[in-house]
Amino acid sequence: MIHRRSLATADLRESGLRRDFITNPAGEDALYVEAYDRTTLWYDSFWRDGRVMLICPKLLNFTTLIRSAQFFLDGRPAKRARLLRHLRHDVIELRSSYCPAEVSVSAEGIEVATAVNTTELDRFAGMNTHLTVSRDNHPDWIRDFALYHRKNHGLQAMVLFDNGSTRYPLSVIEDALQDAGLSDYLIVSAPPPFGRTGSGRLKHEAKFLHTALINVARLRFLGHARAVLNADIDELVWTGGETVFDKAVNSRLGYVSFAGQWRYPRQVLTRHALHGEHDQISPEDKPCPAKYCVVPRGPFGRLSWDVHKIGPSPLKKLFRRSDIGFLHCRRITTDWKNTSRLMPPVDLRLDPRTRVLLDRGFSDQESEP
Repeated sequence: MIHRRSLATADLRESGLRRDFITNPAGEDALYVEAYDRTTLWYDSFWRDGRVMLICPKLLNFTTLIRSAQFFLDGRPAKRARLLRHLRHDVIELRSSYCPAEVSVSAEGIEVATAVNTTELDRFAGMNTHLTVSRDNHPDWIRDFALYHRKNHGLQAMVLFDNGSTRYPLSVIEDALQDAGLSDYLIVSAPPPFGRTGSGRLKHEAKFLHTALINVARLRFLGHARAVLNADIDELVWTGGETVFDKAVNSRLGYVSFAGQWRYPRQVLTRHALHGEHDQISPEDKPCPAKYCVVPRGPFGRLSWDVHKIGPSPLKKLFRRSDIGFLHCRRITTDWKNTSRLMPPVDLRLDPRTRVLLDRGFSDQESEP
């Protein structure tokens, strides 16, 4: 079975057109400007249910151009069905009774074409699946995350978007997930710019890629899964009683949201830390932003998914569960945002409940000395 896929990405770099900045770039640092996606028109193109779907970053100033553009499917004019606007991504839908080989668009200053991918909804049908975006995470971390959730929650499959890892080839991730004993997994190469947190009221909205990829997964791969866990590689989910997937399936809306707590390793390490070493807490820490598990065919599963929530922001705490949470492992990081995660608080102490959870979760694995 093939475990790798790619996106069909349309880029306008050669056209000279550039996406406007959401915030004033003069007020941001150089890293924000460098990471901002100014040229991607759509991240992926695929056919589903009579529509060719183009999953885009926020179109912003490209919107007027798109409204007047002519789209083609296999060289024949296509009719735009609708343009869907979301907080951090947009979706263009084109009507098509069949899956074309190519989609293209022509407008003033634009001539671009990509392949049209097929969906693989049956591949993960009925499975407990995890979804994440990763870059340069150590293969031990990816394997251990999958092992922990397979053992503790019945995880069966995983869809991992790799955002241009440079420390190893994708075959290394394949080996790590193969070792985890999952029933199936996909590694999707997703190299477009990830974006970076800015300043002010719109500081998070320039990170188009993450939310867009979550919805590529929802629409292209995971629409028929039993339930989907959206969590990062450094987050270990715990529950009281049922697995997180069962709790989502058995909830009225097919959706559970839960907060996290930071955990730290016992000592400053000269090698990369492991999840199972994160048994220390700091009384100074505040809860981490929520993650969730959702049933794709449930009432919430049909909405657009975001990084930390589904549905309108004012409702996000309404669905927060106290019987589910996650351990946010501080040293499971490449520290691509900053260096603060490598410097633990001074006041750390052992949390016995966390130690019990980790011992149970990793009991069949041996930690490095």
